[in-house]
Amino acid sequence: MADLLKVRAVNGGDDGLIWEFVDSDMTGYRIELDQPVRSEMGVQVGDVWQAQLVKLYGKQRNNRRAILRLVIREREVQPFDRLTEIPGFWMGSDQLSRLLILIHNRQNAILIGSQGTGKTTFSYSLAEAMGWPEPCKVEIAAVNQATQLFGSNAAVGGTTRFNKSYLLEYLERATIAYEQELPGKWLVILDEWSRAHAKIKAPLHGCLDGTRQLTISTEEGSRTIIVPPNVVFLATANVGGDFVGTFQLDPADMDRFSPVRMKPMPEDFEVRILVNKTGILESQAINIVRVARALRQAAAGHLIGYAPSFRRVEAAGVLVSYGMDLRTAIIDELFGYYEGGRDENGNPLEPNSEFGKAYEALTSKVVSPKKMTVADS
Repeated sequence: MADLLKVRAVNGGDDGLIWEFVDSDMTGYRIELDQPVRSEMGVQVGDVWQAQLVKLYGKQRNNRRAILRLVIREREVQPFDRLTEIPGFWMGSDQLSRLLILIHNRQNAILIGSQGTGKTTFSYSLAEAMGWPEPCKVEIAAVNQATQLFGSNAAVGGTTRFNKSYLLEYLERATIAYEQELPGKWLVILDEWSRAHAKIKAPLHGCLDGTRQLTISTEEGSRTIIVPPNVVFLATANVGGDFVGTFQLDPADMDRFSPVRMKPMPEDFEVRILVNKTGILESQAINIVRVARALRQAAAGHLIGYAPSFRRVEAAGVLVSYGMDLRTAIIDELFGYYEGGRDENGNPLEPNSEFGKAYEALTSKVVSPKKMTVADS
């Protein structure tokens, strides 16, 4: 018997469900099935099937047909295969697919990116898009002892009791869901993992490796925390010397998290998001975004010390949406942290100050400093 061929179901638009070869050797053949697809087979777009070759027709490239018989589904389409984007976040479909495959297979990941790329809020939007329970966010940098993540000892009625943290309650609810075979992934967001000290991270490694458990000491005795299989940890990190209070990821971190980089938004995407979030005119959004991007370039070149993230861009847009003058909103929000005197119109009094240098960084792009309008780059 001849080897079976792999085919994939795809959306053919007006033609309905059509098939394409996964095997590159058969590229160029139009697929026809010898029998209609029965509804009981439950075929969906994205399914990969093993198929038997019945007959080949045509020798000319534009007239090649392959008659196939579906044999068995190789892999049923997963829910994450249908998700190609998270609205409002810049992540390519390939990178998003990779992240979802990791999560589906219980692999922890760390979202790495600059400030304002939405690493934390992305996790919430991802869970919502997938229909998963709301994630549990842990402010890892605010924790002094690892045991605080799971609870604390408190005096109650003359005795000391262990009060569970929200994280521990979240893990217990996830355990119940797993035992009841309920679908979905439970995400634990370890926010700003790169700001946590090694003494906090080290005890958590047991939760993040293959053992998936951690033993802590309480006033009521030792307690073992077991992480159920439906829980996945997503950490976030600002990596690099430009971020105050951060620590470099050590080999133990790198061994326990798959890196997923969130890249800065392209200009047109950032403009569109700003318009959608604030309702300002596109022309206003373009100028706010272009000023911010010019300042980011200056900061990347170490001309100034601060690069405004999208949070500041959005704040400037909010001010404009409430009637504030565009230039004033930009100066107040995007230039507010730069040291240096300025006159009543927002112009720098000291050219060598950081504010003066930031203002100067725009001269190659600004058409009218008085209006803060920026040329197309």
